Amino acid sequence: MKIIHDLKLIRRMRKPIVAAAGFFDGVHLGHRKVIGKAITEAEKINGQSWVITFQKHPMRILNPEVAPPLLTATEHKLRILKRLNIDGCLILPFNKKIAQTAPQIFVQQLLDSSPPLSGLVVGQNWHFGHKGTGNPKMISRLIRNKSLDLSVVRPRIWKGETISSTRIRTAVQRGNIEDATAMLGRPFSILGTVQHGSGIGHSLGFPTANLDAHHEVLPPFGVYATRMLISTSKNNSKLYDGILNFGTRPTFSDNSPKPIIELHVINFNQNLYDIDIEIFFIEKIRNEKKFHSIETLRKQISKDVKIANTILAK
Repeated sequence: MKIIHDLKLIRRMRKPIVAAAGFFDGVHLGHRKVIGKAITEAEKINGQSWVITFQKHPMRILNPEVAPPLLTATEHKLRILKRLNIDGCLILPFNKKIAQTAPQIFVQQLLDSSPPLSGLVVGQNWHFGHKGTGNPKMISRLIRNKSLDLSVVRPRIWKGETISSTRIRTAVQRGNIEDATAMLGRPFSILGTVQHGSGIGHSLGFPTANLDAHHEVLPPFGVYATRMLISTSKNNSKLYDGILNFGTRPTFSDNSPKPIIELHVINFNQNLYDIDIEIFFIEKIRNEKKFHSIETLRKQISKDVKIANTILAK
């Protein structure tokens, strides 16, 4: 998948491009419907399918105090998009200047990228430009009689309501992993980088890796059965079973005031430091709790691993 950061570079492409535009946080089923339409339309003209998105969520710039945590930070989003087999991704910057840009100017920039950019696919509820005043109807009006074709995709519905990043985010934060997974069309996951920890897990006989999540939304504290996508080499990634504990380690006297994500990869003994790992949450095993002794905790972790193996075997 080719990645560029300047809309002007589209003009250099040799094949015609059909692009899906949106922020696509989570790349949920509604987003995949838009992207799938771009892929289908590109195939019809022997062209390439691309995604046009932004580096930052608009709220991070416009009102950072109330900006929601992301379902997928940029690197995570790119990994998911790559699995959808699109040809390229244009990641545009987002700052206050761009936020104040009239939507007509953005549409003109798209038209200036023609003829390589021959088609644009957007969701019915997509808004862009200054104060979100741009919408599909405006695009349709502005590109009339131009060389850019527009496709508008209706939203995906689940349980009577439109699938949205906000609904998924709420489901995750409430611990409704099953609902989040249904709306995503894949197991809910986070991406993070392994950091050095205190070594407590190793002393218990269950080596753990501390994960620094990339500013993404997290479920409630607890122990979860997970699958972990680990890149053991540049071009080789593999899924491993594991358990994840998210919380403050209340059993220990130095329990952290800041929540910690600890991973135990079952039957894995390689060094994970500084590696990015994608964690897929399959099912919650139990809540986090304080144990009266280290031995009791060790026995509980052993039980957790057995429960996780049973869950993941399904």
